[in-house]
Amino acid sequence: MEVRTSTYSLLLGGAILSGALVLTGCSSGSTGGTGVSASASALAAAQSACGQRPSPSGDIYVRTIAPGVVPQVQELVSKWGWDSTTSKCMTSAQFVIENAPQSVGRCTQVAYVADNPGYHMHATSAPKLKHVFAQTGPAC
Repeated sequence: MEVRTSTYSLLLGGAILSGALVLTGCSSGSTGGTGVSASASALAAAQSACGQRPSPSGDIYVRTIAPGVVPQVQELVSKWGWDSTTSKCMTSAQFVIENAPQSVGRCTQVAYVADNPGYHMHATSAPKLKHVFAQTGPAC
């Protein structure tokens, strides 16, 4: 996923967005001597098809709130990506919400860039988003 981020954006980093988007698989079964099971082949096909889907929506802002840290924001390109943990094809927004921290004092909010004209993502403390369409966390 292409990421545009403010200089103050530290919270969502590469760990959330890259770690679960790669499918690694190993199978003990085999078919026809290929060493690849039918289920592993199906997963590989699903992963490939996921990456071929057209863009699901517009680019998104992801605003995160954490204890002791000023709110941060990132801008993400809207794409489909494979989540190897759940073996599901997810949009950028679905992936962010699914993998957002759920500890006390945290909140993750997602809004479309187009719904937030003039948003100043480079502010020292990321301002509130308008028209949030998804959020999760105890501090929301």
